[in-house]
Amino acid sequence: MQVLQDIFQIWPSMRELAEDIGEKHDTVLRWRLRRRIPSEKWALLIERAAARDRVITADLLMTLSAPPKRRGRPGAPARA
Repeated sequence: MQVLQDIFQIWPSMRELAEDIGEKHDTVLRWRLRRRIPSEKWALLIERAAARDRVITADLLMTLSAPPKRRGRPGAPARA
């Protein structure tokens, strides 16, 4: 898995993922749009993916959920 989208694709649909983890469909859709899964849901997501014979780790979720690196030249001061 290289991107967060790969995790969402474990389930056939966002609705099925939402039902599997006990969340509202709209909530899961917002996670996908924001490209972020709340960390308090990681344990349940790991457990439900394992039930589908897929491996997700907390380390993987942490890596995929990390904010993008600051753009611009390395060492350039951030603009106010």
